[in-house]
Amino acid sequence: MTTNELLQQFESGDLDPHAFDHRAHIAAAVVLLRQAPYLEAVERYVAGIRRLAAAAGVPHKFNMTVTVAFMSVIAERLEADPNASESDFLERHPDLLAPNFLLQWYDPTRLGSATARRVFLMPEAR
Repeated sequence: MTTNELLQQFESGDLDPHAFDHRAHIAAAVVLLRQAPYLEAVERYVAGIRRLAAAAGVPHKFNMTVTVAFMSVIAERLEADPNASESDFLERHPDLLAPNFLLQWYDPTRLGSATARRVFLMPEAR
């Protein structure tokens, strides 16, 4: 499946949520951020992730802070690496695949809180 096909299925709700791994999350984010202005890309991405979580029967797992933080980091890195393909982007930024990537800015308890799931929380001063 091409990245554009992945994005189309992601946005239409036709994507199997179990086939949407972390690498696919990042690829979809990269494509959206290239197609649309930042806020529109975030809005579309949030809607797609919520749809996937609901389809998987776990709507409570959606986390606004995790979603927006990742989109922000990816957008910032795309500014510095605008011509990389999705696969090249991941090769150049493998830290994005680390399970604890956001913990450099967030306490795990705060990041997993009900508030973080509902609204974007600013990173903590460290």
